[in-house]
Amino acid sequence: MIAPADDWMTSKGFMDKVDNQGTVEYVPNYDKAFHEYPQLNNIITAIDRAMIDRGFPTQRLKETLDEMKEQAAEDNYLQSKTGDGISENIIDQLAKTAKADIWMKVFWEVKTIGPKKQVTFRLDGIDSYTNKAVATELGTGAASFSATEDVLVEEAVIANMDGFNSRLQATFDKWFTEGREISLRIKTWSAWEYDLESEDFGDAELNILIETWIENNANNSPNISVSTQNQMVIKELRIPMLDEKGKGNDAKKWARGLTSYLKGLGIEAKLMTKGLGQAQLVLGGK
Repeated sequence: MIAPADDWMTSKGFMDKVDNQGTVEYVPNYDKAFHEYPQLNNIITAIDRAMIDRGFPTQRLKETLDEMKEQAAEDNYLQSKTGDGISENIIDQLAKTAKADIWMKVFWEVKTIGPKKQVTFRLDGIDSYTNKAVATELGTGAASFSATEDVLVEEAVIANMDGFNSRLQATFDKWFTEGREISLRIKTWSAWEYDLESEDFGDAELNILIETWIENNANNSPNISVSTQNQMVIKELRIPMLDEKGKGNDAKKWARGLTSYLKGLGIEAKLMTKGLGQAQLVLGGK
C-alpha cells in the first residue's frame, strides 16, 4: 500500500492530534489529504502502476479508506463484542483491511530552480507487521519547465525504483525462508486463580508449556523479553509466511493455534490483535 509519508503529511497540515488512552499521538488524516490536495491521488496512482508493472501488486489507499468507512458501524459493533483491537491507529486498521505486507511511504518536495521545477523524493518500505524499514530510496528528478507536480514525482520515483524493488524482493525471499516476524504478549486476568508459574496443567510450569508450544510451531526459538508470574512478552518471533491452507499468515491466525492448545489444557483465553503483527492472549476467561 502506497501512502504519503508522515513528514509530508505534517508539512501540509494533514496530521491530527489525538488522545490515545492518555497518550498524545499525531495520526495522518488521509481523507483530508485526498480532499484538499487533488494531485495526491494521481501521484499514488502513478506509483501503484509502476509497482504493478514490476510484479508487485498493490492495495489502493483511497479505495481502502472508502471500504473502511462503509464498514465502520459493523466494525465498531464487532470490536465492542470481541475486543479484537488494542488501541489501533489508522495505519493498523488500514493494514488489516487491505492485508498489505509493506507500507510504501513517499515524501516529495518541489523546488524551483530559475524557470524550472525539480522534485526530490524519499521512498520508504515499512514492514506492516513490525513497523521496521525494509527498503529505502532517495532521488532527484530531472528539472522541467512545464511538467506538473504529479508528473515530476512519477518520473523521479520510476527512474529510481529498480533498486528499491530489488530490496523488497530480497525481503520477501527472506520471509519465505526464515518466517515473518511478529510479537506476542501473554497476560492473565487478575481474577484468574492460576498464573503463568502454575503447575496444574501438565508436567511443568504453564510458562514452560507455552514456550515449548511456541518452539514447536514457530520458525525460531522465542525471544522472551519479559517473563513474570503474570506476563510473558515474546518479540522477534518468526512464523511461517503461509498457514496450513497455503494462505497468508499473520499474528492472529498463528495465535489461534496457541489458543486452541490452551483450551485443550482447560484454559480459556481472550485473543486480541493490533494490526497484522501483534497478538495478545489474556488467560483465564474471555
